Amino acid sequence: MSKLTDHIRAVVTNRRHVPSSKPVSMTQVDISSYEPAPYLLGIRIEVAIGAEVRVQQGSDTSPHMQHMTRQIEQEVFGEFRTMLYELEHRLYNQDLEGAMRLSEEIRKQMFTA
Repeated sequence: MSKLTDHIRAVVTNRRHVPSSKPVSMTQVDISSYEPAPYLLGIRIEVAIGAEVRVQQGSDTSPHMQHMTRQIEQEVFGEFRTMLYELEHRLYNQDLEGAMRLSEEIRKQMFTA
């Protein structure tokens, strides 16, 4: 399982949505037995990834942005680096069966929660 998947979390948004699959219609309203229409509760899935640096105002931020981008790339994809190098090695040596097996293993680790 990818480290990125480990950090996915579900968040209840507390937003209420009236379901649109049922049309709402009333022919008579009885205040004594009034019940609000059913609602759907919103849930969001999110992952927060970030890097932060502080620089002097007016200084060039591009080297810092590149460095932070590399940090995030390494955090998300770094765990697959060794397997990707091995995949490249197998392809270079024309070990197609081994490359296919390794490719499937990488895919499972990246996309299986």
